[in-house]
Amino acid sequence: MLRSFGRPKKKGVQTVLDADGEAFRAGLEASPSVVKPNIHELEQYLERALNDEDQVVDACRELLAKGISWVIVSMGGEGAILVSEDEVIRGRPFPIRPVSTVGAGDSMVAAIAFCLLENKNLEETARWATAAGTITASKPGTGVCRYQEVQEHLALVQTERWT
Repeated sequence: MLRSFGRPKKKGVQTVLDADGEAFRAGLEASPSVVKPNIHELEQYLERALNDEDQVVDACRELLAKGISWVIVSMGGEGAILVSEDEVIRGRPFPIRPVSTVGAGDSMVAAIAFCLLENKNLEETARWATAAGTITASKPGTGVCRYQEVQEHLALVQTERWT
């Protein structure tokens, strides 16, 4: 995994790490562009509980210090917190009837990759990632969101910029 992140980064290619446990720990050593742990994976990595949003932001800043550009923490039905060196954005999902969370994090990662390719800023990424994860959680089984669905729901995602 380290080789897969190291070579592209040297060539200016952005990488996204979505892993847990030892794979997350090892992946961080390669300084990916973006990491997307869920709250439980982040707590496991740090070996401590994160009891409020300020603690989550502080934990994200610890990861930024490792050379990562963006840390995006998914928090299930609570949405996500996105942190860069300059910004903190809180993405809050629109109401749904949750059916299955299978694939919701993967849908977020796909939206993040799309946003990187389209040079979208952190707030736009918060909207896309939160919408994608939320829509996927409303589908049965392994159903995932579609581009058009995400686009139609972007305005429903509430974002807050923190200082």
